[in-house]
Amino acid sequence: MAKDDIPIHPKKGLDPHLCVCPKCGDENGEIAIGHLLKAEVSNGQTVYYNRGKRKETEARVTAAGYTLGPGKDTDEHEKVPGGLCKNCEKEIKEHRNIVCNEKGVYFKCKGCGAEGVLRRAAVETLWAPDGVAKIDAMRDKLGRVGVEFNKCEKCSGTFS
Repeated sequence: MAKDDIPIHPKKGLDPHLCVCPKCGDENGEIAIGHLLKAEVSNGQTVYYNRGKRKETEARVTAAGYTLGPGKDTDEHEKVPGGLCKNCEKEIKEHRNIVCNEKGVYFKCKGCGAEGVLRRAAVETLWAPDGVAKIDAMRDKLGRVGVEFNKCEKCSGTFS
């Protein structure tokens, strides 16, 4: 197959699929075309690839330390992950600004899966001055910092 060829499905032709944002699941205005296959990775993720691209896909998965399961056709109207939607792109830029320029902190909750950022005032409220100093030292070393809570304000009314 030439580099720019679109693999045609023997029964479904171009077999178009609407793409969704991988972060929020909303449609993002993209369409995937061609004979699209999906396979499960040993870490539980699903990857999508065009027929004829199995070797490249498997090489990327193997390089990450995982194995790729057998490929199978996507369902006829299955939506597939594509690029970020405009809202998520905007949110990520805002979060990056809060963390990198305003000394905020990324957070993730184990309890409910919520993700986001804490502004500097919240960081100073949640941690004693020595904890804030440790966070700042980590930020100086890594450029940004994140924390993981067992429960957050959303699922328990407080952070813990």
